[in-house]
Amino acid sequence: MIVCREAESELALRAAHHGGDICRRSRGGIVATKESLRDIVTETDLEIERRVRTLLEPGGHPVLGEEQGGEFAAGDAPTWIVDPLDGTTNFASGMPYYAVSIGLWAESEFVIGAVALPAANELYFTHGDRGAFLNGRRLGATDRPLSEALVAVSFSGATGDPARRQRHYALFGTVNDASRGCLRPGSTAANLCSVAAGRLQAAYGFGVAVWDIAGALPIVRQAGYRVRWRFADASRRRVDFLAGTAGAIAGIAELAARADVAAPWPE
Repeated sequence: MIVCREAESELALRAAHHGGDICRRSRGGIVATKESLRDIVTETDLEIERRVRTLLEPGGHPVLGEEQGGEFAAGDAPTWIVDPLDGTTNFASGMPYYAVSIGLWAESEFVIGAVALPAANELYFTHGDRGAFLNGRRLGATDRPLSEALVAVSFSGATGDPARRQRHYALFGTVNDASRGCLRPGSTAANLCSVAAGRLQAAYGFGVAVWDIAGALPIVRQAGYRVRWRFADASRRRVDFLAGTAGAIAGIAELAARADVAAPWPE
């Protein structure tokens, strides 16, 4: 199926905008806990996903959402991938660092993205292939080495492999020592948007949910930054990623390879 990128971009933007509006007026209570104590669902997550689906589904592409599920077909079939609230624990705790993320998968890539950061009144988006924007202002890339970089990391909520987690924590410390700091703010989509805006110089993660990155990776790429990623499991529901300035991600990839955390991310 051919994707009309400008029309789809406008649809994603509208969906993210509506999701952000719901966030700003809602403080829905916790309704469930999933993989870990910090992996929670609120009424606001559910309300946003319901609303976003009513906007996206008439376009004909299937929707994969964090809360209501869906199919992620093999191959190049266009699929909307929705995280109604990335950083739910932050949201529920009153921490102003969370995101509504809408991404479109097509042609074996995340091609379109729109991400709202409601607490900051920021809306990041791609528009066709014309670039990445923040509240209508075009974003552009800079470069810094890892030694001058502020970095953010994301960890999976899964706890099934303690040895692997310890290697990830060790890498976190190594990156922190080699940079101007490594943070874990709690929202992968917001981390990646902070890279696109030039506030962070790199963001990386292992085993994060595909809906955490689907909307933000196209924004980072179209802002002119480097992006490396791969599916971390056969279900294509988990992703390893590394994004940022050329110098910073080269440094992080080298440290990860030395730490035997994972094979180097693909270029």
